[in-house]
Amino acid sequence: FDAVWMMMRNRIAAVSYLNTIPFIYGIEHAGAGLHAELLLSPPRGCAEALRDGKADLALIPVAAIPGISDLRIVTPYCIGASGPVRTVVLASADPLENVDTVYLDSHSLTSVRLVRLLFRWRELDDFSVLDDPKPRTGYVIIGDKVFAREAAFRYRYDLAEQWRLLTGLPFVFAAWVARGGVPEATVDSLTEALAY
Repeated sequence: FDAVWMMMRNRIAAVSYLNTIPFIYGIEHAGAGLHAELLLSPPRGCAEALRDGKADLALIPVAAIPGISDLRIVTPYCIGASGPVRTVVLASADPLENVDTVYLDSHSLTSVRLVRLLFRWRELDDFSVLDDPKPRTGYVIIGDKVFAREAAFRYRYDLAEQWRLLTGLPFVFAAWVARGGVPEATVDSLTEALAY
């Protein structure tokens, strides 16, 4: 079975943000044993691709793992942080204690879960509202779009840093997982590609 699987194209979903470029590079340049078909998507899209059977291996938000059956974390690599990351923020024109409403980035699952417990929220899928921020409103923004929009906000709370301050622990945003039936040889090839 493993030999047949290795001849097939492995469908791998990876996050389409800058912080994943080293992983993508490894998959494209050192992952010959993977025979990979690479799908790039925002984090939520990677989880949906895996859940819907469009991917066999994926880098998905840790918040999505419990909601998808027959998965296993397969490598020691992840998107994580032991301090500020700049690209996962709660941004506002007002200090946090004055914020009444928070819009949640529709591309995220893990960051949304962190913030959802604390505030009234609305889903943020029209990112043009970031061009004219409302008072007393916060915005969870993740990924590359933070670079273009962060200057519009007086207050930016880095969620990885906030987690570290609260718990003293590093935070994992996304982990590499495999669907049931993916052979160990394929997982080993992925781990080697990510290490590369």
